[in-house]
Amino acid sequence: MPNITVPDRTIPYNLEAEGSVLGAMQIDPSCIPDVALEMNAADCYLEKSRLIYNAIMALYDQGQPVDTVTIVNELDATGNLERAGGALTLANSIGIVPSALNAVQYARIVRETAMRRRLIESASQIARLAFDEAQDIGDVLSQAEGAVFKVRQGQRNDRLLSIHQVSRDVTKHYEDIEAGRIPAAVSTGYTDIDWYMTGWRRGELTLVAARPGIGKTSLLTAFALKSAKANYGTVFFSGEMSTEQLIKRMIQSAGIQNFPGSHSTPDWVGIYGEIAAIEGLPFWIDDTPNPSAMDIRAKCLRLASRQRIDHIFVDYVQLMRSGMNIRERYLEIGQICLTLKQVARELDCAVIAASQLNRAAEGNVPTLSDLKESGSQEEHADNVLFIHRDRETDKQHATFESDIIIAKQRNGPTGIVKLGWYPTKVTFVPIIKKEQLNVYATDGRPGRDWNA
Repeated sequence: MPNITVPDRTIPYNLEAEGSVLGAMQIDPSCIPDVALEMNAADCYLEKSRLIYNAIMALYDQGQPVDTVTIVNELDATGNLERAGGALTLANSIGIVPSALNAVQYARIVRETAMRRRLIESASQIARLAFDEAQDIGDVLSQAEGAVFKVRQGQRNDRLLSIHQVSRDVTKHYEDIEAGRIPAAVSTGYTDIDWYMTGWRRGELTLVAARPGIGKTSLLTAFALKSAKANYGTVFFSGEMSTEQLIKRMIQSAGIQNFPGSHSTPDWVGIYGEIAAIEGLPFWIDDTPNPSAMDIRAKCLRLASRQRIDHIFVDYVQLMRSGMNIRERYLEIGQICLTLKQVARELDCAVIAASQLNRAAEGNVPTLSDLKESGSQEEHADNVLFIHRDRETDKQHATFESDIIIAKQRNGPTGIVKLGWYPTKVTFVPIIKKEQLNVYATDGRPGRDWNA
């Protein structure tokens, strides 16, 4: 194998572009919003450039004039004037600006050279991973894809933000909700669950847990199908069922009961009609057995580069690998949940994952301690839902009452919702009792007998 050599080159940067964009922002502050869309302080190579950029943005955000005098005062007030080169450096920076009209182009050059530096850093990280033969090659490739994706998306590692910056973002978010441009949360598809949770919230990890055969996959599939039918980008990782089985489950959940191979004549019209109804949905399925958390992350990052992802469903946690060398299984489960949580934050989406309960939960009302490797899962999950019901003895022509126990929720109350388990449809359906109608009419809350 030939030796691999790397050219001895200087790290990419452009000091002239940095100085020009900072000078342009002083000469013509009206260009500041356009510059801010192209670059941020972390894109600057020199520390003094980063300090001056931050001072300019602080003044602009406060509605203050932006000029050499005010910038000097801002830097002096924050104790950064000398680190930024002093007042003379600022005064001279205006003189090197060819034209304030080209501020955006200067900013673009600064950003592009910064991206090249980050790409070199990612390449070094990938090289270290490649030389580590203890790591599985599939996991190495997944981590490499993730590193390059971050550069492509312009993601940065500097997370030190002023509360003023964050407040502006939160205000904009609330304004979008108030104006109806975005929902406060995306409906789960079940009104009574939404009453407690308001729906799926971006950046959160939700666990849906139950004993085997109680309906984890069915509820997860129902959630996913409702999401896709509402036109939200939906990804489903099925470590247990094949893609074909999952599609058949979706068709069956729509009420199509007679399939090829059953004792009755197949309902071909219903089958083909339901296939036509779902085939155009924004829904992606991966049925890789025993997927690694790193692999799921890499695939989602790759898809997110060309398609908006709103919800990621994973069936289920105990079938996954972490993609790291961890001997203790409970520590590996913790790392898996942590990675899923990180994916939710990175892609600004909701991640909903099924999980197993231990044997002690059989026949009993489950609690958080019944989660397999409970501490590590509970620690990273924002929400935990349990499915609890008696096992049915008659699977024909019956609906069985099930408790959906909201056992943990970081941003709302806990409680119990009743859903009907429909064996012939292999899905869950809402239940409305006569004694609950008056309750809905007065405060919109599910029947009080659900919340003992």
